[in-house]
Amino acid sequence: MSGWQDYSQHVKLVVGQGNRVRFWKDKWCGDTALMDRFPILFSCSTQCDATIENVLTGPNPRRVHEWNVSFVRGFNDWEVVVVVEFFDFLYSIAEPKGGVDGLRWKLCKDGVFDSRSFYLALSSRPGVLWNFVFGFWDPVGFTATSGRFIIWMEKLVWEAPIQHLELSSAVLDVVGLV
Repeated sequence: MSGWQDYSQHVKLVVGQGNRVRFWKDKWCGDTALMDRFPILFSCSTQCDATIENVLTGPNPRRVHEWNVSFVRGFNDWEVVVVVEFFDFLYSIAEPKGGVDGLRWKLCKDGVFDSRSFYLALSSRPGVLWNFVFGFWDPVGFTATSGRFIIWMEKLVWEAPIQHLELSSAVLDVVGLV
């Protein structure tokens, strides 16, 4: 996985006004985007890139929000069941509370990101942490799997400590130790 995929699987979209959350393409109402949950309806939608703010109207005089999703064609008898399921699902979701759209960190109770929880999530899967680190860092055009990188790391590990040692005459005088 890339860094964004590792991060985004631990984030939940919080809908405020809905002006930054895409209705069909973002995972705002569960773990699946609406375009994946209802692919037939997505392919018939006239508003594939719409935000929630674009398709949610209201509240009306009865203080009810209404979903105004439009499609390019009418539906066949066998497709009506999917349309009913779609709107039942939409109306089962709590209405947006207004305010700013945002992200909530799933790994912490307060919803605020902290590096410790992210580190623990990454380190629980073998190899992922190093792939995450070296996926962003590409020194002088070589990657963690190339021979040049391995030689460079070997030189860094073995030669760097020797260069930084302060060798005094007391350390070099080993005659008394034998």
